Amino acid sequence: MKNALVFLLSVLTLSLYAQIDYESIHPCNTVKIQDAHMAAHPELAEEFKALEQQLIEEEMNLPSHLRSGSIIQIPIVFHVIHNYGIENISDEQIENCVEVMNQQLRLQNANASLIHDEFIDLAADTEIEFVLARKDPNGNCTTGINRLASTQTYDGDQDMKELIQWPRNMYCNIWVCADANGAAGYTIKPNAVQNFPQADGIVIRHDYVGAIGTSNPTRSVALTHEVGHWLNLNHVWGNNNNAGIDCGNDGVNDTPITEGWTSCNINGETCGTLDNVENYMDYSYCCKMFTEGQKTRMRTAAMSSVAQRNQLSSNNNLIATGVVNGDVLCQAQMEANYTTVCFGDTVQFFDVSYHNVQSRLWDFPGGTPSTSTEENPKVVYSAPGSYNVTLSVSDGSSSLSETFTNYITILESNGTELPFIEGFENGLNDFNENWEVVNFDNDEGWEYTDQASASGGSSIWINNRYNEAGQIDEIISEPIDISDFEEVEVSFKYAYSERNTANNEKLRMYVSKDCGRLWSLRKSLQGNSFSTNGGLSGANWFPSDDDWSEVSITNILENYYVGNLLLKFRFESDGGNNVFIDDINISDTYVGLVTMADEEYKFKVFPNPTRDLLNVVFELENIEDISWRVKDLSGRTVSEGIYSNPEMGKNKFQVNTTAWTNGIYIFEMLTNKGVIAQKIMTN
Repeated sequence: MKNALVFLLSVLTLSLYAQIDYESIHPCNTVKIQDAHMAAHPELAEEFKALEQQLIEEEMNLPSHLRSGSIIQIPIVFHVIHNYGIENISDEQIENCVEVMNQQLRLQNANASLIHDEFIDLAADTEIEFVLARKDPNGNCTTGINRLASTQTYDGDQDMKELIQWPRNMYCNIWVCADANGAAGYTIKPNAVQNFPQADGIVIRHDYVGAIGTSNPTRSVALTHEVGHWLNLNHVWGNNNNAGIDCGNDGVNDTPITEGWTSCNINGETCGTLDNVENYMDYSYCCKMFTEGQKTRMRTAAMSSVAQRNQLSSNNNLIATGVVNGDVLCQAQMEANYTTVCFGDTVQFFDVSYHNVQSRLWDFPGGTPSTSTEENPKVVYSAPGSYNVTLSVSDGSSSLSETFTNYITILESNGTELPFIEGFENGLNDFNENWEVVNFDNDEGWEYTDQASASGGSSIWINNRYNEAGQIDEIISEPIDISDFEEVEVSFKYAYSERNTANNEKLRMYVSKDCGRLWSLRKSLQGNSFSTNGGLSGANWFPSDDDWSEVSITNILENYYVGNLLLKFRFESDGGNNVFIDDINISDTYVGLVTMADEEYKFKVFPNPTRDLLNVVFELENIEDISWRVKDLSGRTVSEGIYSNPEMGKNKFQVNTTAWTNGIYIFEMLTNKGVIAQKIMTN
């Protein structure tokens, strides 16, 4: 049984930011989800009723010493499911959420003194607190906050929950997302998840988490409302979604019969008596309290074996999850505002060690300062290169130290000179040295391959056939110097196949003039037009020679003509097949470095770059005389010849390049239909 929540915000008391359209978000999906759940599992209908009755009987028989007088602590973990948008809320917003929610559960909210006189004596401190876990299921350190990138953040459904979940008998799982299945939040009551642990927990929209960041104080009650459902409370008007329609009750003796409210008339009487409009389980926007009866029901659920709730607050589990004795030093950890910067730029470091750090010592080889005891120091490095960082932390009685190898990269002010030609023909080591792979999810990412190529024998690819939708992978070039030129041309070849027509994958190319701090989009390929093989492929696809397309752009803005330009290719998966890139070239347009691929002749030269022998391949529909020549960038012919034995169909010959100096050349093939030219490089 799913319960979802929305709060209508007052235009009189809130800023425009806080206002929402009540009709734009569905208040609650309880009945719809319950009906669907029962239809899918009719064999469990009697069990649901029996478990509900069990909780009622446990509530009636709960001993007085368990009704109050002791604090029930429940470990909690937040899973932030995001697509790199505002839904990726900060740790501070989540920590604020836990603080505010506990204040509301403990009747320590600042507006508790404003509760209506008729209900002030019924307002309850539930004596229930949620605590961010300090240890994960494997006993490792944690902040109690996980982050996972997925487009399922826009669905907020069961599939999203199954992306990540910690054991429900150890943690209350909370998923933060962009859209909570059309509501502000929802959960499933204990009796309905007894045999469905994968569905247990709370889903909440990011802008209803806490009172700061993307949320606000009024919306902060949303999670408290969902916790009420998670601990077996109904809406105050009953177990349905429809506030303001029919009189009903929630099965709790001290909450008045009511129709429920979507506004805040604290003197409202819908069913002959004063309504408890300020109850957290109403839809009003002025919630301030739980009743004593609701407290008993919540504590009963927390101590019941139904859905394993009682295991959460056991002493053994509080120790295992770090709630007890969790604030001890267990890991030295750090972050930086940038890990790759231009020479001369400042890097700021942040100590995010776990837990109870009292002092620290940083060591920055090659940096100024070279050491620091500040929590978040700023450092400038004296020369380009890659640098280690060491952080040692202490809690006053013990200490830990961690060295982060090659954590900081300082880029050269002037990069590789033009022309830049990358055919990935120099092997894996060269690829690793000149390209930075950014694999956010540590799944399949950009890799060097010798299994496919547009020319030569190598390229780069993502084994995307086995990637889940929504994953993002990037690859960034070494710095490239274009500062002496007025206009350059960037070109690359790519190959990609869809698996079905619904695939909407994206390949985007960016440039950066500030070592990756900001990126400018220059080319975007997506949808059906992105596919190069003209069809669909369900198997693990590799391109043929005819499956490659070429992109050429000259839209580099004037202020990007710097000495250390970076290229970035970003691929966003959506369930399609593999993607490949090859022959990435940057050249000055004015010297006439023409890249042509005549479809009729199917002309190719490889390997490119070449060292000793250059292979020339082409096809003829009719026999004709073929000659060739090679020019350097000044236009001087350095080699030429005649292909003496042309045949119908595929032809191939080789050119010896050992006498040529390293550099860029234009290979021209002279045909009956004109000159076909291709840039080549020797090294």
